[in-house]
Formats: sequence, structure tokens, C-alpha cells
Amino acid sequence: MAAAQRRAGVPVELHQFQSGGHGWGLGKRGSEPAAWPQLLLAWLQAQSWTPQAPG
Repeated sequence: MAAAQRRAGVPVELHQFQSGGHGWGLGKRGSEPAAWPQLLLAWLQAQSWTPQAPG
């Protein structure tokens, strides 16, 4: 999917976590997948799709 988006010129960022599985949600605190909400926010901000964080 990410490769197809890149070919189509659609902004995309892919993070693959070693553990977690499908439907992991927000992940367990301290786990690798628990980082995804912050990764998403940073990516959205980089695309100028959300307001920049203060500071």
C-alpha cells in the first residue's frame, strides 16, 4: 500500500513494529506500537494537515 501511494505521489510514511499484531489499538504502555499516535501527529504536522505544536 505504501509503495502504491508513493508511486501515485501521495504522501506516506510507514512504520512496521516488530511486535504488536493487527488491531493492536494504542498498544500497551511502553510497547513499540504505543508510539504510533505521536508518530501520526508528527507526520500530520509535517504535511501541514494539523496545527504545529507550540514550542
